[in-house]
Amino acid sequence: MTRIVRVLFGTCLLALAATSHAAFDCKLIQGKEGGDRIRIVVYAEAFTQAEEEFFETEVREGVEQLFTLSPWREYRNHFVIYQAWTPSVRDYIGKTPSDSTFFRSTFDGGYSHLPYAGVPALVDSAPGFGCKELSADALKESYSVVVVNLSISMLITGIFPGNRTVLVSRYGFGGVMGHELAHAIADLSDEYSGTGEGGTTFFGGVPVRAPVFNIAASTEIDLIPWKVWISPSTPIPTPATEEYDTAIGLFLGADYSVKNRYKPSQHCMMRGVTWNNALPPMCVVCREALAYKVISRSTSTDPWDPRSRIRLDTVFPPPGSSVVSGRVGVVPIAVDTMPMAVRWSFNARPVSAVGNTLDVGTLGGNGVLEAVMTGASPFIRNPAYIVRDTLRWKVGIASGMRHRNGVMDTIRRMGPAMFLVPGSVSVPRWARGADGRRVSLRAVARTSDGWLVRGSSAFGEVLFPDPEEESTNSAGGVR
Repeated sequence: MTRIVRVLFGTCLLALAATSHAAFDCKLIQGKEGGDRIRIVVYAEAFTQAEEEFFETEVREGVEQLFTLSPWREYRNHFVIYQAWTPSVRDYIGKTPSDSTFFRSTFDGGYSHLPYAGVPALVDSAPGFGCKELSADALKESYSVVVVNLSISMLITGIFPGNRTVLVSRYGFGGVMGHELAHAIADLSDEYSGTGEGGTTFFGGVPVRAPVFNIAASTEIDLIPWKVWISPSTPIPTPATEEYDTAIGLFLGADYSVKNRYKPSQHCMMRGVTWNNALPPMCVVCREALAYKVISRSTSTDPWDPRSRIRLDTVFPPPGSSVVSGRVGVVPIAVDTMPMAVRWSFNARPVSAVGNTLDVGTLGGNGVLEAVMTGASPFIRNPAYIVRDTLRWKVGIASGMRHRNGVMDTIRRMGPAMFLVPGSVSVPRWARGADGRRVSLRAVARTSDGWLVRGSSAFGEVLFPDPEEESTNSAGGVR
């Protein structure tokens, strides 16, 4: 009979083995570093040195399975995953400590002797615990998945309370990892009832942590976190019958409690773990919560906070900084669903960008440049989970490098060292380079909108036509 051991919140023992650890190797196996991506490090437990190839195969197949599940699949580019080769002396976890090189774990009665604070505590407390590919801070900030080398005869799964470490056995690894990481990343609760009465998500009817996504403690519609997903024709509470087999409603029995705790669906990945790789897909309520938490990141409410509330691939230069030349860019992380929307404005007036960047030279003055972002998703229905943010830069063109009157303001900058001069305006002969020096200009083409004028590339990027030309150029320029 398959033995399932669930490590619940608060059940982990406070034991940290006093031992030295050798540095280990971390291999990048998914995604790329950079931006606001979510890093996951997968560790080996009870795999011997001779089983390194076996561990790598298990991890590779498990990660691929994870990204067949929605919404992990659609947001795959938001994740960067490493596998950490942390071999143990023994490959069987019995009733005595295994003398593990790294974790020294034992599972007597289903408890882990990893420290209560998980991998971050090992990084801080265990001499030598680390890898050359990632800094100590990077390891502590990462989500940690400890894969235990157990076969079909036992399934270990759980999350260490209050931190980012989850524990799974290699059997059913990919699907169970999706379930456990949904706890860690999205704060989703378990939806199975067990035999208890009370649960862990609410205390005295008040949420232990907020927001609560997938557990309700009341039948009042306004107190149901997922009320936007419930059809008006669905009864509250909802009977667990075939008629409502695929419905979103309010089903009794969740959060380890058979009383007074409700879940949104009869079938969901968060309802339980299995040992046959047959986890049901996430219900729309849990999928919404995970998508929201993957898209968003915590930051302050300061309008000039340089950190975006939406996870991005690249932002340059840092938001909140002053810009006098060059380009400003906001590059979203690519997704296999609705892309993030970016609207640009300068001094509260809409402006257009080319691709993901905007050339400040086209703005023609000083002020505030804003990138207004909306992190919507087809998986998100609750308006509270649509993430919005605005990044700001102060644009200040140096004296002598901006237009000074209406005539010069009609000249448009088309890119580095290139201007479009309307046919009604004389073509300038000089401009100012990024270093402030004068640069010669020459007309290179005539278009229906005017002359295309190029500056010498010898002085680098050209900013604006030199306003000093205004008094001498009215009669002598190219027409």
